[in-house]
Amino acid sequence: MDQKTKARLILGAKLAVAVGIWAGIYLKVSGRENAEELVERLSNIDWKWVPVAAAAQMAAVFCATIRWGKLLEGQGIFAPFRHLFGSLMVGRFFGALTPGGLGFQGYRIVDIAAHTGKNARATATIAIELLAGQTGFAATVLLGSVFGVEHLGLANVILIDLLFVGMLFVAGLLIVRPFLFRRLASIFLGNVPTKIQTLVDGVCAYQGQGGRIAQAFGLSLLVHVFNNFIYVAAAFALGMEVTAGQIFFVSSLQIFATLLPISINGVGLREAAALYVYTTFFGVPQIVALLTPILGFAVEMVISSFGGLVLLARGANYKPEIRVEDADREDRIAEAVVSREIERPEILEGALLGLSGGAVGGLLAGAAEGLFVAARSAANPDWGVLAYGGLVYGVIFGLVGFVGAGTLAWLGRLIHKPKLPSGEAFSRYASLVFFVLAAALGVFLTWRDVFKKSFAFKSGPGLLLVVGGALAAGLVALALYGLFRALSKKQGSLLSRPLGGLSLSGGLLVALVVFAFVMTPATAEETEVARPAAPSSAKNVILIVVDTLRADALPSYGYAEGKTPHLDAFARDAVRYDQHFANASWTRPSFASLLSGRYPSNHGVMSQASVLPDEVVTLAEAFRDGGYATSGIVTNFNVSPRYNFQQGFDRYVYLEPKSPLGASEAGMQLMALQIIRRIQGRLLGVRPGEAYVDAADTNGEVFRELDRLAEQDRPFFLFVGYMDPHDPYFEHPYSGPGWAKATNGDPTPEQLPAIRARYDQEITFWDEHFGKLVDALRERGLYDETVIVVTSDHGEEFLDHGGFWHGVTLYDEQIRIPLFVKRPYQAAGGSVVEHWTQSVDVMPTLLMMNGLPGVQGVQGGLLDHGTDEVFSEEDHEGNVLRALRRRDDSGDWKRILANAGNPRGLEPEELYRVDRDPKEKENLSKDEAERGKALDEALEAAEKRYAEGAARKQIVEDMNPAECQRLMALGYIESCD
Repeated sequence: MDQKTKARLILGAKLAVAVGIWAGIYLKVSGRENAEELVERLSNIDWKWVPVAAAAQMAAVFCATIRWGKLLEGQGIFAPFRHLFGSLMVGRFFGALTPGGLGFQGYRIVDIAAHTGKNARATATIAIELLAGQTGFAATVLLGSVFGVEHLGLANVILIDLLFVGMLFVAGLLIVRPFLFRRLASIFLGNVPTKIQTLVDGVCAYQGQGGRIAQAFGLSLLVHVFNNFIYVAAAFALGMEVTAGQIFFVSSLQIFATLLPISINGVGLREAAALYVYTTFFGVPQIVALLTPILGFAVEMVISSFGGLVLLARGANYKPEIRVEDADREDRIAEAVVSREIERPEILEGALLGLSGGAVGGLLAGAAEGLFVAARSAANPDWGVLAYGGLVYGVIFGLVGFVGAGTLAWLGRLIHKPKLPSGEAFSRYASLVFFVLAAALGVFLTWRDVFKKSFAFKSGPGLLLVVGGALAAGLVALALYGLFRALSKKQGSLLSRPLGGLSLSGGLLVALVVFAFVMTPATAEETEVARPAAPSSAKNVILIVVDTLRADALPSYGYAEGKTPHLDAFARDAVRYDQHFANASWTRPSFASLLSGRYPSNHGVMSQASVLPDEVVTLAEAFRDGGYATSGIVTNFNVSPRYNFQQGFDRYVYLEPKSPLGASEAGMQLMALQIIRRIQGRLLGVRPGEAYVDAADTNGEVFRELDRLAEQDRPFFLFVGYMDPHDPYFEHPYSGPGWAKATNGDPTPEQLPAIRARYDQEITFWDEHFGKLVDALRERGLYDETVIVVTSDHGEEFLDHGGFWHGVTLYDEQIRIPLFVKRPYQAAGGSVVEHWTQSVDVMPTLLMMNGLPGVQGVQGGLLDHGTDEVFSEEDHEGNVLRALRRRDDSGDWKRILANAGNPRGLEPEELYRVDRDPKEKENLSKDEAERGKALDEALEAAEKRYAEGAARKQIVEDMNPAECQRLMALGYIESCD
């Protein structure tokens, strides 16, 4: 593509940006009901302010002309004011039609160069003028910022001031010490052509001309002050009810927006900035906010148009009297520039040095983050995360260094830059990578984990944290640079070789592994918990919970589209409870009720932070106290040891989902792993094994545990929690990402068939592996005599009541769950129990069946007795719900009460006749007000009764990032940000 085509494409893009911004502004303004105000404002302009704006513009032009002349004199070029004023006006004329001030600055360079032949001096003058202009602009912003405090807030104004103080410092430093240009040129440009050398010399010509530079700065300040007054006058002409100081400050911000080189002469950007700031912070009507920069810019353009007349007035023979001192200076510089042979960088060698430096710097930063993670662990720190973090960061930033340093070496060859000694290059790369990572990680982790995100980065404390973190990281990086540099200079040092840093990183990694091995305590041998002999009637018990399995999704419960041949066969050996209900509709409280025989408000596991209290006696504890060996295998993080569900189990295994790069739970807390996981989720979706371990892999652990338990000289209680068919739902056999609440939180009705089909496939997948479990029990001779219970913790909604997922309603699709109980030798197999039962009934029933005593605090009854009252409750995601199912002479009724303004949007009161309306479609609260009131009283009485003797609530400490990711993957937390 030739340069002319590129220029046209860039111009077209910038025109598109301007048109796009203008179109957006137009749509925003025209869409308002009072858009006719535009015409009214234009017809009522106070015209006396327009000449004031024009006078301010002319004052700025005069100051700019004087500044240009003073700076030209510093180059030894003396031109009459009349010529410079006319040329500056012509430059403004061209600048009105070209992007980024190119026409304005370019014409003036061409003008002086054409009349003097001094291209470098003309260009250097404009370069210094631009720097002086930036210092003047920054000073103008700082002067006006005091007027923005009231509306923008002190923190925002401080941020703005810091930005311009930085601009003022950099520009001022380059002006006061122009020899820095020569140093920067030697660093970044290497052995540059003669023309560049003469340009650098031109810039450096102002060395020692402090008075002239001070004049240029003062004139620049006046230029920008007058430019701001153009918009102050325009605002007054339009009747804006904002003080002159505030308009002055906003004018600086809108002018700053025009510096972005994405439009022609700032068209669109100026108006967009003014519209945002005036309307957002000062409450100015949109019409006035929009017209103010337009009117000011129109005044500028009218005056700039006179530059065209100046251009026409200058004939072909126009020759101004311009005097040039030291006319031979450029020739002397050209003669002094001697091309010299230098050793240029080798691309491969540079890339290998970048690989080594990046690996070492990344390893040190990763190990530091690993130390932070391990140190924050409440107990049993995983010191291996230091080595793991070092390895991950070392590999990632080693590759980054390889590409980056190789690119720099290639560029160095192009510009004839001298090659750096290998040790010096390695030291720079390693310390730079460490600094960037340590500063970013240190600041973010401190803000998130120490200060708990209690302030914003753009606040005062946030700025202090950023500056302090950068300084701390910089000091350590500087020390590392000095250490590496010193080591690399030693005779025969590895660090003086391209791949020497990899040897260092390998040694450091080995040291970290040894450190983790030494620091990790030896695994304590399992100690036998004292327990009595089990009753002679005691049988093995296997309690299987299939997460998120609604009863009416099974053929055994009438679902014609379901396919569960193995569960259907099992049902012929078991007693099926047709009307079985959970006491909550999300995992943690429901599991707690199942394993404790208590209602949620009694065991206290209701919220995301809740932990199963120590004082609650679990089913596993009761079995262990009764002489059983107890084991649990789960893969739902909600019932992991983190939430104390291991109580009473001799061995409790939480099967962790797959993590990126094989990370452990501690490794998942590393920022790099969290970013990798998010990128994987965005690009690839949720993949099998990432949210939970499926039934196939869970079975592998179950089979091993069965073999281990067979060696025990006592009956066993085995608790198995399968996660299928909890979301994410996958097609089987696996063929792509899953459908998850975490990534597809709000499905449309059109997507329902596909989602439901996947859910059904998940159930069939679980059924296949349940069949394999039954086969394994038969092979081991355990099936016949073992009590096997198959149930669920809750159901799932598929637009039954306008939503998806679970945990935020108490309708039957979420709390009616399956229950199969296979008794020893299949007693009563194939029978169906029609009366109502609930999860709290499972614990006392299993204890009674095996001759074990009841447990104090258990609130459930016996499954075979049933109940005429089912109580469920929920406090999840802001939805506080209670439901009472009750039977009387008139029928079966269900009352649901919800907190007002609940996030799910449920009615505060609902009443259903469930024997006639099992799908709960007709809310009878208004028609049966008296019955609703009576049920409210019964519900209140049940609440009080079940709350008696409640356990003291326990909550988990702050979740670490890995734990948050686990819950987010299962849809229980919306964001970990």
